[in-house]
Amino acid sequence: MKSSVTLVKGKKRDVYNTSPDSKLSSELATVAVATGSTIRWRYITDYCLSFDMTLIAPGDSYPFHKHIELVEYFFVIDGNLTIRTKDESGENVIRLRKNSFFTAKPGVIHSIKNEESVYARMLCLKTLP
Repeated sequence: MKSSVTLVKGKKRDVYNTSPDSKLSSELATVAVATGSTIRWRYITDYCLSFDMTLIAPGDSYPFHKHIELVEYFFVIDGNLTIRTKDESGENVIRLRKNSFFTAKPGVIHSIKNEESVYARMLCLKTLP
């Protein structure tokens, strides 16, 4: 299984190929919280499955995007997140609270944002349909 840790501050992304349970990962998490950054721990088990544990900073977001083949399953562990989807009828807003779940099927245009003043923690499972 491959794994990495990504530190995101604005549009800058620093990727570290390290185990998420390493000392470096712990230090990066401390830096992320201290600087208001988002941090993502990614595990890739094989071509068909990966999952991310993401600590999303207040105000941070993932812009609108879609996946041609992947299905994404989002589960909010802590905090609240706002998911926006776009289709022919317009934009839809879905508010996810702690223990909420959302599925983005292939081709669904979606974005994620933490509109709260505290960090949100999310698990994202990505797989082929």
